[in-house]
Amino acid sequence: MTNEASATKTASRRAAVYRLYDQAGALLYIGSAYDPAHRSLDHRNTSWWPRVVRREDEWHDSREAAYEAETAAIWREHPEANVKSTPAYARECRDRGARDRDKSRVALAANQLRDKVAARLTKAGMDYSKATAIGMLAERAYKEASGAFPNGVNYPPLDTIRHWFAQADAE
Repeated sequence: MTNEASATKTASRRAAVYRLYDQAGALLYIGSAYDPAHRSLDHRNTSWWPRVVRREDEWHDSREAAYEAETAAIWREHPEANVKSTPAYARECRDRGARDRDKSRVALAANQLRDKVAARLTKAGMDYSKATAIGMLAERAYKEASGAFPNGVNYPPLDTIRHWFAQADAE
């Protein structure tokens, strides 16, 4: 079967949105799959699985349609155990993306600062190795002062900076 034929067959294959409930009727989880009976068994190792007593399936004409219905249902029905596709997960991803973009901008500016410091010190006559080490210290200081790295700055590594200073001392 060609990739195109396989894709066409998969696109036209029916899929279901399945809902898993506990004894009291509380909605625990919403998922989607071609084979909901088999897929729901993949949740056996979760903490909430022992509470599952009932599964309901809602069939759709394609996997894509089922996935869209699943996502909408998760947002609308707030199942207890779903993490992905929830409004909270979307906010977390958005916030993480913003933090990552901030870190990237700070890291780029810090790298540019390191290069400028090292270049100016070398131009002023300082040993290249020592200028490089001081540039790296400036990079770390810039990152630390930015607040973009709340778990600490680990690059450039202090061992690398020490190496450059030791190399300068040896010359």
